[in-house]
Amino acid sequence: MYIIKTDYRSRILTELLNAILTRIIDEEQGIDEVEILADVSKTSEDIIAGYAGKLYDIVPEFSKTAGNRNYQILNWAINIALYLLYQRIEDYDVPQKVIKNYDDTIDDLQKRSTGKFNINIPPYIHECESEECADENNTLRRIGTAKMRSHTI
Repeated sequence: MYIIKTDYRSRILTELLNAILTRIIDEEQGIDEVEILADVSKTSEDIIAGYAGKLYDIVPEFSKTAGNRNYQILNWAINIALYLLYQRIEDYDVPQKVIKNYDDTIDDLQKRSTGKFNINIPPYIHECESEECADENNTLRRIGTAKMRSHTI
């Protein structure tokens, strides 16, 4: 699990997080706190990987623990996970700041997925044997739709 319970302290009081978890447990009989937190952590990871996985080698990041994690990615994961936790309870209980943090995170991820901003992790290297994609590992990533210029006169 990439996000641990103590990571949420940067966004929400522990007492409020416990109250939300208790309410979810009461509403969704047969589930416990560990399952809920694991579910929202995994969903967060999948959302981030969906946006960043094409340009960045994101999978090894999710196996890191404690201070070895990339704090920008952890920040995004917490924003998404907290939003997902609130989505499991009544709509009127979702604070505007949680919605704003989620929207900002998704906006950031969309920018990263198009190469408009970098994440401080290694790029994704395609493992390919065919000639069609053999060149992909050694080319520049271009932003935009302009044709490549010819340098011939």
